[in-house]
Amino acid sequence: MKPLTYDYIYKRLKKYEKYGFGFICGGTSVRPDNIILKVMEHVKPTISVEIGTYRGLSTVVIASMCDKVHTLDIKYWGPDVDFIWTLFGVNDKIVYNVVNDNLDKRNYLSNKDFEFAYIDGGHSIEDAKYDFEITNKCGHILFDDADGIAQFLKTINSINITKRFAYWSADGDYDFIKKIQDDLTWKEIELNGRIDKMAWGRIIMEKEGLTNN
Repeated sequence: MKPLTYDYIYKRLKKYEKYGFGFICGGTSVRPDNIILKVMEHVKPTISVEIGTYRGLSTVVIASMCDKVHTLDIKYWGPDVDFIWTLFGVNDKIVYNVVNDNLDKRNYLSNKDFEFAYIDGGHSIEDAKYDFEITNKCGHILFDDADGIAQFLKTINSINITKRFAYWSADGDYDFIKKIQDDLTWKEIELNGRIDKMAWGRIIMEKEGLTNN
């Protein structure tokens, strides 16, 4: 299966905008920067875990990059996810789990093997810490909404890709992140902001190969 990019997903969903599906891309982590896809291209997992299903769009991207994804949420989004996963042909790769609480999540994942986790559940530091504890055995974790949990992310030595996304690796393999940042387009830079907060002039100089000499 080919990787499913933001542009492809957005164009497919726009056809159903009159039914209320066109807006979904604007309210999820499936964005023009394709960060989830790019990180997974590097990690190359066979089985993945997602915490925080919501409308199931990030699940679509994850499923396009591995053989199976276990996705967990505390709310049932059935009608939305059924349509979306059927539309993109990934139903057979997804194991959808609606859990009651954190203990349910821990119990479910305790006997599961997986190589990558995408955390987009509760956005508090306590939630992020708990989700990290029950998924870090996989060795590779991508966090959404990183700006809201920055204090916790510092304690685990994760690396920000953009303001919104941070990546943690058990083996400290972060070299590829610089390339992802360098490949961001102007639209993506404006959307996410550069983590190093470089001025626009400095970004232009980098892109054009200019110096101040």
